Amino acid sequence: MKDEWIIVEKSAAEGTTEGLDGVIYERHEGHHVAEMMVSGFDAKKYEVRKITENDGCLSRYLGMHAIFPSGEKVALPHTFFGSEDEAKKAFGGRGDKDKVEVRRKMPSGGSLTALPIIETQEGEVSAYIPTNVISITDGQIYLEPNLFFSGIRPAVNVGISVSRVGGSAQTKAMKKVSGTLKLDLASYWDLEAFAQLGTELDAVATQKLERGKRMVELLKQGQYQPLPFEDQVVMVYAGTKGYLDTVKVNRVLEYQDKLLPYVKAAHSEITNGIREKKTLTDEIVKNLDAVLTDFTAQFKQGKTPDPRPAKARS
Repeated sequence: MKDEWIIVEKSAAEGTTEGLDGVIYERHEGHHVAEMMVSGFDAKKYEVRKITENDGCLSRYLGMHAIFPSGEKVALPHTFFGSEDEAKKAFGGRGDKDKVEVRRKMPSGGSLTALPIIETQEGEVSAYIPTNVISITDGQIYLEPNLFFSGIRPAVNVGISVSRVGGSAQTKAMKKVSGTLKLDLASYWDLEAFAQLGTELDAVATQKLERGKRMVELLKQGQYQPLPFEDQVVMVYAGTKGYLDTVKVNRVLEYQDKLLPYVKAAHSEITNGIREKKTLTDEIVKNLDAVLTDFTAQFKQGKTPDPRPAKARS
C-alpha cells in the first residue's frame, strides 16, 4: 500500500485522515514536499514559476504557478496554485509551523479495480447489460470473433473499442505516431465493405484501402510476443508515414522481423532515444526517416542491410 502523508495540528487525535490544507501527499517525495510546505522552501534550491508549454506538466496546468527545483522543468508534486501570490505564500511555509506536523495518513482499506468481461449476444453491443457496464467503466475493448477467425489477433474492433483515458496514458512518442490510427483503421473497414460490393473507388480511397491492409497486418501480434514500447513506435511510424505502402501485404511481418533487429544493431541511438526520452525529437525523426528509406529500398530488392556498424564492415 502506498505511503500517504497529511499536515495536521500536533494536538490532532491519532487516526486523523484529513489534513489542514485538504491535500494528501503521496509516497516518499510527497512526505518531503509536505515537510517543506510546513517549514518553507530553500530559495537556493527551489523557485516559483509560471507553468509553460515547455515544462513537463499536463496541459491542464498551463498558466498556473508551481514550485520547481531550480533550473528544472518538472514541478514538485502537490505544488500547483491558481495564482503567483498563492504559490509564493506556500513557498514561505505555514504561519503556524510550530503548531502543526506531518503525519502518515492512516490507510482507509484500499481500493478495488474491476475488469468486467461480457459476452454479447450476436454481437449486439447496445443491449441492456453491455450499455450499463460501458456507462460506468473507463472504456471497453471489443473483441470480435470474425476478426479472430480471419487471423487478426488480437481481434480488437477499433471502431467500437473506446478509452476515456485516451492519450493521457500514452507517451508523447506513441501519441505522435498513432494520432490518426484509430480513424484510419475505421475508414479502412468502411472502404473494404464498399470494395467487397464491387464499388469502384477513386485513387485516394484506393490508397487508403491499401495502406489500411498493411496497418491491419502490422498490428497482428503473436501469442506471448509483446513488443517493447520503442519497437512499437518505430513500426507504427513506418506504417502511418507510408513506408509500407510499396511492401506486399503478405511480407509486412517479414519486414518487421528484419527491420527491428537491424535498427537495434546498426542504429541503436534511435530506439534508445525513444525509450529514454519518451518522445520523437527532430533528430530522432530525421535519423528514423533516413533508416526507413534505405531499409525499405533494399528490402524491396530482396536484400537485408548489414546490421553491423559502419566501422565493423570495413
